[in-house]
Formats: sequence, structure tokens, C-alpha cells
Amino acid sequence: MSQNPPPEQVIFSIRPAFLFVGAKYALAAVLWIAAAALVAAATSWMEWPIWAGAIGVLVVGLLLFLKPLLAHIDRQRHLFTLTDHKFEIQYGLLTTTTRNIPLSKIQDVTVTASLVDRMLGLGNIVVENASETGGQVVISGVAEPKRYADMLLNQLRRWN
Repeated sequence: MSQNPPPEQVIFSIRPAFLFVGAKYALAAVLWIAAAALVAAATSWMEWPIWAGAIGVLVVGLLLFLKPLLAHIDRQRHLFTLTDHKFEIQYGLLTTTTRNIPLSKIQDVTVTASLVDRMLGLGNIVVENASETGGQVVISGVAEPKRYADMLLNQLRRWN
């Protein structure tokens, strides 16, 4: 009888932080409310029909929320997973690509953060590996990046 190896254990799965996407949504909402107030005022001053003002508010809203929506989609396209054997990068929306980096190929893990990032508790994790194609993976905008980098380093120590 052959024994099956134990299942791979997931240490963590992360996506870039939602904070900046949420801020873009909030700004778009504030601007949309201001635009709606201006359109309502212009409709009454210029004696436009109400339907014209409503269409104007809808068009402005669609334009304002387009950039936050695209940022949200971009955030959802990336998933980074650490297991007890590999570091996995999954990207794509309708079609996905999964890249696996064995822990034995990871050479360095670095955390970088700008002043604003540090104030917000965010940062980037840079994973350098001995891969022939693209020897560096950057996980941008991660909440508590040092914690995740430490988890990755702990897994590397167990592997070696």
C-alpha cells in the first residue's frame, strides 16, 4: 500500500489592502453628491427639465466611480498564498494564471514602506527568488506587511 503525503497547509492568503480602493470610492461618493447638488442648482437656474438633470447626475456618477471600480477589479485580480511548500501568485479575472515558487528558490524577503504607508500600517513585500523568469515578486499595499514577511521567513527557516 502506498501512503499519501499529508495535505499542503496554507499559512496565509492575502490581497493588496482595500484601504486605497475604499478611499477612492469615498472620494467618488463625495464628488458625486457635490455634482448632484450643482446639477440640481443648475437645473433650477436654467430651467432645464428634471430628466436632463437626472441623466447628468447619472453620467457624472458613472464617470466618477469608474476609476475606483477599476482599482477594485485590479485588487481582486491578485491573490498571494503561502503554503508550507511554496509561495503561490494567482492573477487574472476571467482567466487566471498561477505561478508557484518553491520555498527552496526564495532568496530574500524585504519589506518597504513610504512615510504615508507606515502611517497607515501598509507596505510592500518584495520576494526575490532564483527563478529564471522574473526573479522578483512585489506584493503592494499590504496591511501589516512585516507580519506576513515574518511568516514567510519562518516558513523558509523550517524548509531549510
